[in-house]
Amino acid sequence: MDQGIHILDLFTWAIGGHPLRAMGSGGTNLFINEPPGRTVMDNYSVIFEYPNGVRVNFSHHYLDPSGFTGTKELVFGSEGAVDLAGGTWQPRVGKRGLVKLEVPNAGQDATYMSLAAFVENIRTNNHKPLNDVESALRSTLVPIMGTKAIEERRIVTWEEVAG
Repeated sequence: MDQGIHILDLFTWAIGGHPLRAMGSGGTNLFINEPPGRTVMDNYSVIFEYPNGVRVNFSHHYLDPSGFTGTKELVFGSEGAVDLAGGTWQPRVGKRGLVKLEVPNAGQDATYMSLAAFVENIRTNNHKPLNDVESALRSTLVPIMGTKAIEERRIVTWEEVAG
């Protein structure tokens, strides 16, 4: 699951905690030993279950032909859905049609903003950094949890990977 770790970070951050368990399936069906020694899966799907019944269904596939590709970061809820990358909201009932959301710093360079926040944190020492040891550990354990669920073909709990 190494290809999608940052997308998983996004959902874990938005939810505000780590998943309780994961189940999944995947493998290598297209790029078998290409290049020689390859160990990265070319397709997988994992369902991460978080507290309060929140689920993230994460799929990553390299089997897509031209015209059927792209990244979607969609959040579905009881009231509608949000396209995180597009910054749009679609109500589930009632008024139909996409509603453009006001996204702070839209169009800004994410790398620059991250570095600026890091420098500001050092200069002022007034707040906790956005990323620390705890968030790094969580960011590492979530994809390990999903990979373990896929490879062992079973439900894997947070306690197993977090020890």
